[in-house]
Amino acid sequence: MTERQPPAPARLDPARAESPEARTFSWKDPADFSEQEARLRRLQIVACMGPPGLARIMADIYVEQEAQRAAAVTCAPDTPAEQDTTAASMPSEVPLPRSVGRWGHKARMDTCIHEAGHAVAHWYVGVPFGEIRVCSRREPPFNPEDGPIAMTAGAVSGFALVPPRRDWLARAAAGDAEALARGRAATEMEMFCAYAGPLADAGHTRRYILRRPGEQPIRRYWRLDAESILHGGGGEGDWALIETDIADWPEGIAMAARARRLAQAFVRGRAAWDAIQELARTVSLELRLGWAEVDAIVRRHFGRPSPGPTDWMLHWPPLAMAVRAGSLPPRSDGIPPARPAPPLLPAAPRTG
Repeated sequence: MTERQPPAPARLDPARAESPEARTFSWKDPADFSEQEARLRRLQIVACMGPPGLARIMADIYVEQEAQRAAAVTCAPDTPAEQDTTAASMPSEVPLPRSVGRWGHKARMDTCIHEAGHAVAHWYVGVPFGEIRVCSRREPPFNPEDGPIAMTAGAVSGFALVPPRRDWLARAAAGDAEALARGRAATEMEMFCAYAGPLADAGHTRRYILRRPGEQPIRRYWRLDAESILHGGGGEGDWALIETDIADWPEGIAMAARARRLAQAFVRGRAAWDAIQELARTVSLELRLGWAEVDAIVRRHFGRPSPGPTDWMLHWPPLAMAVRAGSLPPRSDGIPPARPAPPLLPAAPRTG
């Protein structure tokens, strides 16, 4: 007697990416796919990239608790006495914010490091943006008009997103033989910029002071891992953009893995990390900087102006060691670098 096998799970048709309808289909447009296809594609991404982890689960629980609190407040009675009784009996899941004190005019350094990572990565790949903006400790979160989330404490805005794959397919059908190669490179650079913020934030050391009566203050230091930041520590909008790019291209998972590896090497490089720290210190006081101010700060660490929008197309993807060393492609306008690029490999000794 044979056991009954469970039915095979439904899968997305792999031939769909090369079918004629792929020329008008895009995972960046929710109107092009059904809810079931989106769920299946998300399961495929999670199976290849790894589960979101405990941080994402806790974030989902927090969202559910906030929804329950909002429903309880909406259904609360109109009598003031009854409202006080309801509020007193309601458990408090979210602690009250701490006093901002004398640092209220400055922004949080972890937020500034996060946004500075995005900004320096945009400078590195030659994608200009409008401004980098953060809010101080006294200010409430703001709403970036072109961002993927409603409210945030910081954002890099004013740049155009990479067109979806169907646009690159249309250009290839019109006779542009290199359209798909340029589309892959541009999408991977977009994921590179999205990864740079959370990875830079993960390299920032946070601290707090533990005070006890009758004892000396104790300073504690810790760091958050990149997964916690991406899925529940302020990088949810970055992961939403990365996940959309992954789903839009058949080879999206490999592109995202390479973009993350390059972004990790980038934020660990001396030139990039020094630029991120200086930019973060500046924006924590100014709260808003334009592209010209960012370019003036970052070029001091890399020794040359930012690459042009198309300078990376013939050289992408670079080696991780070249990105960490701060190597840049030659500019199309012929401007030489202010200092020679560091060698990628040591010279081999001569024999004989």
